[in-house]
Amino acid sequence: MNMIRAALLAIALATAAGHAFAQSKNADEAMRRVQNALGVLNQELSATYDQIKTLQSTLEANRRSVDSIHSRGPGLTMEQVEAARRKASDREEELQSQIDLAFARIKDIELQKQPLLRRLQEQLRQEDEASQ
Repeated sequence: MNMIRAALLAIALATAAGHAFAQSKNADEAMRRVQNALGVLNQELSATYDQIKTLQSTLEANRRSVDSIHSRGPGLTMEQVEAARRKASDREEELQSQIDLAFARIKDIELQKQPLLRRLQEQLRQEDEASQ
C-alpha cells in the first residue's frame, strides 16, 4: 500500500511540476511579448521626438527668414515683402500644426505604454512571490 501511495504522490508531484513549468514558460513568453511591445513604442517615441526637433529647427529657421524680410532687401516692393511675410506665416502655422500633432502622438504612445508597464510590473511581482 505504501508503494501505491508513493507512486501516486510521485505522479501528483510530476504533474504539478509539469504544470508549473508550463506556466513559467507561458509567463516568460508573455513577458517577452510585453517587452517587445514596449520596445516598439519606445522606438516610436524616439522617432517622434526626433521629428519634433527637426520641426522646431525648421520653425526657428522660418522665423529667422521672417526677421530678414523685415529688413526688406533692396529692390523689394511692399507687396513682395507682405507676400513673403504671409508665406512665412503660413509655413509657421503648418509647422506648428505638425509639432502639435507630434506631441499628441507622444501622449498617445505614453497612454499605450501604461497598461504594458503595469502588466510587466505585475508579472515581475508574481515572479518575485513565486521565488520566495
